[in-house]
Amino acid sequence: MEKPGTQEVQKTKKLDKLEVKQRLLTVKKLPSQPQVVREIIKLWRNPNVSMAEYERIISNDPGLTSEVLKIVNSPYYGLKSKVTNLRIALTMLGLVEIYRIVANVNFYKVFRSMFNRLSYDFSVFWKHSQMTANIAHYLANNFIPEHTAEAHLVGLLHDVGKLVMEQFFNDEWQELMLRLEQYKKENVAVEEEIYGLNHCEIGAILLIRWNIPKEIVIPVRYHHTPLEAPEHQKLALVSYFAEKIATYRMSEYDQHMIQEYFSEDKMWQTLSNKYPELNLLNSPEKLNEINLTPF
Repeated sequence: MEKPGTQEVQKTKKLDKLEVKQRLLTVKKLPSQPQVVREIIKLWRNPNVSMAEYERIISNDPGLTSEVLKIVNSPYYGLKSKVTNLRIALTMLGLVEIYRIVANVNFYKVFRSMFNRLSYDFSVFWKHSQMTANIAHYLANNFIPEHTAEAHLVGLLHDVGKLVMEQFFNDEWQELMLRLEQYKKENVAVEEEIYGLNHCEIGAILLIRWNIPKEIVIPVRYHHTPLEAPEHQKLALVSYFAEKIATYRMSEYDQHMIQEYFSEDKMWQTLSNKYPELNLLNSPEKLNEINLTPF
């Protein structure tokens, strides 16, 4: 977010939790599930999708084809010669990486087109989402290897509630940004003071409306409170650590270009002690293994 300045916080009336939920369920402009999201979920649901099927999907989208070639030729892969053939690029990347690229590119398009009246820099939101997704994928690969694709999706979607809050509750959003800048508190606590609920809950409402499977919705809903997750708690834990680590890394670059503040609160300390393998802040050499550069 851009620095909001030093103006005094003008408090608005706190919204009622039920009122917010009802408004979200009845707002006609709240986006319905796009076709491309259904396709992404379908691909995720079927791990036996062939390379040929991915090639067919990607080749029908010139923008996506261009993005795949751009990524495979990026410094991250360190290729000695430039790849210009889609099939060769896909073979080099592998199915897991291809899925991640398809999800990243298409969710970017979905969010950018649906939430097109934002008052803050969307690129900051998306950079944080991708960084969280990449870290979540890495953590899941070691912690719950059978759920790396889910972890990546949760990372991409975990903060979608913020887009809803800003676009459909803009007055309250402006107050939220001012309070975060003034008090440097964990954003969830401030959100609940203003909205009556937080971006995790609001994001889950949208994802349910989109018929996103509960394996994704529940970790999104509990990515700030993973021990409260009724199911899929390990995914929620991975999402919690990934989000916290991404927030910390972004805050290293510019305190005024983030939408959250990192805090070593009681929960962080408790979970870091219980799951030290998930706290990459204590293992900088492992953190350096992750591609933190957004696609």
